[in-house]
Amino acid sequence: VCRVKSGAATATPRPTPVGHETVAAPDFTLQTLDGEEVSLSDYRGKLVMLNFWATWCPPCNAEMPDLQRYYEQHQDEDFIILGINYEGSPEEVGDFVKKYDVTFPILLDSDGRIAQLFGVQGLPTSFFVDKEGNVLGYQPGPVTKEMLEQGLTPLLQQP
Repeated sequence: VCRVKSGAATATPRPTPVGHETVAAPDFTLQTLDGEEVSLSDYRGKLVMLNFWATWCPPCNAEMPDLQRYYEQHQDEDFIILGINYEGSPEEVGDFVKKYDVTFPILLDSDGRIAQLFGVQGLPTSFFVDKEGNVLGYQPGPVTKEMLEQGLTPLLQQP
């Protein structure tokens, strides 16, 4: 896991045990590589995976092909991955996206503000947000296609 700068927020959404109150994911707006503004709330009604990553992070590089394959297989099932790049330049991020043929939206967290809002301490870190905008949980460190198939695919099959 690649470390991010210290100073992460303390009011961080964390997964809640079953039977406890759910935690709403904080809404945010970031720009895509194309300069379009995108907000988390734009994706209400979809299961959202927020994947915080950086171009300089080896585990982030390693997980990207699995994320892309999973996205290609499930993008028509009310599912979206939002790749949130941590403090990279648009040029570096654009080169990375081309290298890995990433087709899911990539958002630029150029000042690390959104990573801080979510309390991200290391990269990659993924948060899972349900169709109502509540945090289902998070995964510090890289995810694999198998982890996604076991953890997310059953959620996609729910009405």
